[in-house]
Amino acid sequence: MFVTSNFGGLYSYKYQGQELQETGFYSFKWRNYMPDVGRFFNIDPLAEKYTHNSTYAFSENRVIDARELEGLEAELINKSTRNTPVANDISGFNFNTPAKVELRTNVTQGSFTNEQVQQKLSTVENNFKKEGFDLTIIQDSNATYNIDMTFPGRSVTIVNDNGTTMTGTVLGDAPLGNPITATVNAKNGDTDTITHEIGHTFGLEHIWEPNSGVEVTPANINNRMNSYENPTSSMKGLGVEFNKNQIQKMEETVKANSFRLPKNKN
Repeated sequence: MFVTSNFGGLYSYKYQGQELQETGFYSFKWRNYMPDVGRFFNIDPLAEKYTHNSTYAFSENRVIDARELEGLEAELINKSTRNTPVANDISGFNFNTPAKVELRTNVTQGSFTNEQVQQKLSTVENNFKKEGFDLTIIQDSNATYNIDMTFPGRSVTIVNDNGTTMTGTVLGDAPLGNPITATVNAKNGDTDTITHEIGHTFGLEHIWEPNSGVEVTPANINNRMNSYENPTSSMKGLGVEFNKNQIQKMEETVKANSFRLPKNKN
């Protein structure tokens, strides 16, 4: 709101004290807004971390439930810790105990019966729960998160670290770090594939990638985010375990995206 100043003009302050510049744009330090075109004209300094956002969106800067930090990381106003389903508003996670996460998903089931689909989803839930990540999957035809059990697979050629190549079939895929609008593809609705790909959407990289939080050692060959695409010949395989770093990464990814989730309707 503008108010009249003692100088007969208008104060240059709006919102939370940031200045209205003489050029007509609003200076928010890390971001600057041009009202005439309705756009920020600085690239989000966190664009590489939050790849699901437009590079000009600054969507993580939440002034409703968090402190305004001038385009950088939001700091939640309510720092109390509690377990909260991600399908509702979230103001905090308790990282000392498993977060309770509800994942609403639209399932493309093909020839699988409803009972078979539910059995598969229950198995996937247990794959997470036994590792300390309390996941509940709820089928919802209106959900923007999808699981496609009709994925036919696709061929791929892998170059190993010793220079050899091998050709195989990718059984599934999913985007990294998008627990909101992702599509998880899983050939034949394989539950291990679905678990692995959901891990990707919750922010987990393959163990041989730089930010995986897992050391590429024989002790971790049984990690859930390993696969036969591992370029280290001696490390190829499919695992069933998540480590603590991965559990925390998944919780952080869901937390960071919680404000983008649709609200439950009564």
